[in-house]
Amino acid sequence: MFFSDNNKITREPRAFTIARRKKFLLLTYIAFYILFFCRSSISSAMESSSFDLPMPSKYALEGTSTEYASKGRNSIDENGVLVFDYGKAYNNLGKWHNPFFIARYAHMLYNEWHNSGYKDNELKNKFLAQAYFLLSSNVGGLNGTARWEYPFENTYFGIDSGWISGIGQSHIAGVLFRAYKITGERSFADIAQKAIRVYFIPMSSGGVITDNENGLWIQEVASIGAKPFYILNGHITGLLGLIDVDYLFPDQQLHEIVNRGISAVRDNIFKFDAGFSSFYSLEIKENEPAKIAPRKGYNSIHAWQLEELFKITGDPIFSKAARLFKAYDEINDFRKAKGSTNPSKHGPSEAAGWYGNRYWSYNEFPSFFEVHMTSEEPLDGIFIGGHFQKASPRAFSVSILKGNDWEMIWETENNQQRDIYLSFANPVFASAIRLDIFSDNGNRNVALDAVMPVRSLNRSQSDHKNPVAVVQAFPLEPGFRKENAIFFLKQ
Repeated sequence: MFFSDNNKITREPRAFTIARRKKFLLLTYIAFYILFFCRSSISSAMESSSFDLPMPSKYALEGTSTEYASKGRNSIDENGVLVFDYGKAYNNLGKWHNPFFIARYAHMLYNEWHNSGYKDNELKNKFLAQAYFLLSSNVGGLNGTARWEYPFENTYFGIDSGWISGIGQSHIAGVLFRAYKITGERSFADIAQKAIRVYFIPMSSGGVITDNENGLWIQEVASIGAKPFYILNGHITGLLGLIDVDYLFPDQQLHEIVNRGISAVRDNIFKFDAGFSSFYSLEIKENEPAKIAPRKGYNSIHAWQLEELFKITGDPIFSKAARLFKAYDEINDFRKAKGSTNPSKHGPSEAAGWYGNRYWSYNEFPSFFEVHMTSEEPLDGIFIGGHFQKASPRAFSVSILKGNDWEMIWETENNQQRDIYLSFANPVFASAIRLDIFSDNGNRNVALDAVMPVRSLNRSQSDHKNPVAVVQAFPLEPGFRKENAIFFLKQ
């Protein structure tokens, strides 16, 4: 290399020239390395880079995707998509692709793909198989929405086929938004945004929300003209899906829906206290008793969901309600009876609010059934739940154990109700409950889902001297002891 100095042409010293060449080679190597690395990174990003991929949903199911895909009636079809076998139900529906179940499976796959460092292409491809199915199976709907309709009548909620669900649309949207981030295909984002629109539209106009004295509520089973049931786990599950979507693509209108939905839980949670479990929904099917969440089933789900709302909001009312519902799962009263029709499957311990196919039954009368607590406790009342109306006892009496003495507190000769709640005027101390059963209601046996002491939440009013006064016997309904629940949750 040459350079000019005072119009004289001179040659660089040899050592200096070698140093400059080494520096040039080093810079060339660095430039090549950076170029190669960038090209490799760009190529990798086009496939599935972790640089711009969103985190998994915080509210995905626990366990593995493999376990979920083979659990119960789940299986994987020939295209790698989750399918659920309804069997002969719903007019022999058989295997059908439930969009909510598919979304839950997809979120589990995405979580596992994330845990692999986004390197396991098999997991990614399984996730995308679910996403492409959801993309192709949506039904364009009213007001520019994307909907996943259910092709069968929901007889319990009295809704014809074609209904949609507020529990699932938000979780489906979360899957589609993540698929958009992976593939860059705009159709995923477009359909995800349309899926969320149902949360901005009243159920009466084809959306999934109601907005009234109960607040803004996401309806799990939604259809124009349908009765809103205010299902607790459906509402909160839909909310958690919306919170996930709001994290992916923040939106002010969506944020307001989430906040109002959380407020609706806060304002109504005391109505869901059933005294030994939680109610499944606020509204009840006509001519039927209230639907109670099975202990260690939906009641456990309610407790977990309320804990999540506490983590999100920091509001202690959610943590208190979660602890209350969780405490109901942990009750361990001892039950015994004169006998059982099937002691191994339907013994006395089965009449503890588990529901489903768990109940106590017996077919010889007179008979008795007892519930023993570990010590004397103040009770607000006693709940007696039949497996169905004809399985409830017709002629029977109810006694409580105070100290060492049984005291009969109520009796009937002609009960026609499936469920009965005996409400006390004041909290009454007792250590056991006894039913003396003299006849059935035409079923040739008695089958009970639950014989439950309803423990008092307000111990300040409890007194061993309180006389036993049954104010009334009535079916259990949401909000039946709201004053005590409000006192407990807000103290």
